Amino acid sequence: MSAVTRRPRVRAVRSAPMSESAPHTQVTSLPRSRREQLAAERRVIASSRASAGGPLEVRIAAARAGIAAAAFAVPSDALEQWLQPLAAAATEPEFEQARVELQRRVEGAHLAALSDSVAAACRRASDAAGFHDIDVRPHRFAAGIRVVATDALGRALVSEVVVNGDDVGVDTEVIGVADGTCGGILDAFDRALEGEGVTGESTRAYKEAGTCARESATSSAPTSSATRRSSSTAGRSTTSLLTMKEKSGRRSR
Repeated sequence: MSAVTRRPRVRAVRSAPMSESAPHTQVTSLPRSRREQLAAERRVIASSRASAGGPLEVRIAAARAGIAAAAFAVPSDALEQWLQPLAAAATEPEFEQARVELQRRVEGAHLAALSDSVAAACRRASDAAGFHDIDVRPHRFAAGIRVVATDALGRALVSEVVVNGDDVGVDTEVIGVADGTCGGILDAFDRALEGEGVTGESTRAYKEAGTCARESATSSAPTSSATRRSSSTAGRSTTSLLTMKEKSGRRSR
């Protein structure tokens, strides 16, 4: 028997503080940050009807307010530098070019920070679940991070944090467990991950013995496995992480 936990939408994660005296901050999903950004921009534009500012001045003010309200995970010094071309725009084409470039930069930095925060949360959750020997490295086949944690029995808890479009997803699988306890291991990992501030809906399913599907799995891997799958957009395909063998097995059922 194999247990599978699926998290179709990761909404936020608590980032680690920069220092012991600094507070924890929350890094939200990119779609959520965009919604907050758009709402702030609309408020500024709506309130501008009573002001004496010109259309370009209003658009610049709205863009700055949107970036601030969205709380993109960007270092403040870098953000100030990226905002300079926007503030200096004297024409609509200059403004539009500066706005597009600013959005590209802040969203890229935000996704990187979200990916790093999720990987750090997986590392701490793995340690809390009893897998203390932890190796963190770039993913070999995708834009992301792999967290491989092992315990004294040789079992492995492998988390793959992958940037998929606007989203950061995480799949966690137990490898090397043949006694049916993989579900309990994932329960402990899930609780620890939630304690790290990872939020989003999740479901747990059970199936007959299956094969390991993560990057590190081989044909000789144990048949009892468990997978925790996370992606911040429901319905978006993540089958690129699955083996053809697993996909054909799903179709046959």
